[in-house]
Amino acid sequence: MASPTGTILITGGSGKVGSCLADLCQSSSTPYLLAHRSSSSSTSSTGRPTVKFDWTDRATWSNPFTTNSSKTSPITAVFLVSPRIFDSAAIINDFIDLARTQHGVNRFVLLGSSAIEAGGPSYGATAKYMQDLGGQGEIEFGVMRPTWFMDNWSEHDILRRPVREEGKVYSATGDGKIPWVSKTDIAACAFQALTAERAPNGDYIILGPELLSYGDCADILTEITGKKIIHENVTAEELASHYTKIMGFSEVHANFLGSMDVMIKNGLENRLNDVVLSVTGKKPKTFREFAQEHRDAWI
Repeated sequence: MASPTGTILITGGSGKVGSCLADLCQSSSTPYLLAHRSSSSSTSSTGRPTVKFDWTDRATWSNPFTTNSSKTSPITAVFLVSPRIFDSAAIINDFIDLARTQHGVNRFVLLGSSAIEAGGPSYGATAKYMQDLGGQGEIEFGVMRPTWFMDNWSEHDILRRPVREEGKVYSATGDGKIPWVSKTDIAACAFQALTAERAPNGDYIILGPELLSYGDCADILTEITGKKIIHENVTAEELASHYTKIMGFSEVHANFLGSMDVMIKNGLENRLNDVVLSVTGKKPKTFREFAQEHRDAWI
């Protein structure tokens, strides 16, 4: 198959990685279209091209392919970000089929997780579906499998709020270590997967440059902010209860996240690689660099 030469459709356009990916497209003059649930087919207040798209409303799925911009520069690649539905594979897989069979899209890049392999739960089922289609020569594909985002510390209330208000961070990870990675490094890998002459046709396990426990991160934040921050280790059950009561997560989702912490405690994320450097040509951001950039989030 030929490499993508048209427009990139970015689902999850307002999310962490999607917004960074849009920045890269903008700065490189790569045609792109941001999919938003609340948007109309127009240009946003930031000057970015947007289109109304809602994973839960199939009537909107063809909208990206009927805009004036996509008629001039057809969509040839899609960045797939799962909706906040635990079992989302059936929805995403159906959209892949619509995009490739009715609108000629030939490259798909999925945002997954380092902890979930093809055939696993959630986006793992979509990764397996993409593998199968790729093996049959039906699509070009890539699965971005980042570890835990360091940006969660500054952008997500699960971590940011207790750090800011209590001087604590809660997890069930014990002393388990994580190669925390920046959203900008994830987006840079996704951009290459979407625009390179040859698609990965496989996974990118996207990791940061160092292994740090929650306690290690708390120590770095203590140093950067000047206020004492500690890691409060809890059980997976206590953590899941916190997620349902405070964050409003479903019981299934909360229990899943609690189980992920236990896997981290048991060494699941204790690994490093050079994927970011080899794919993008740049070293991944360190947690200390990230903390210095976002110090005000915890003050």
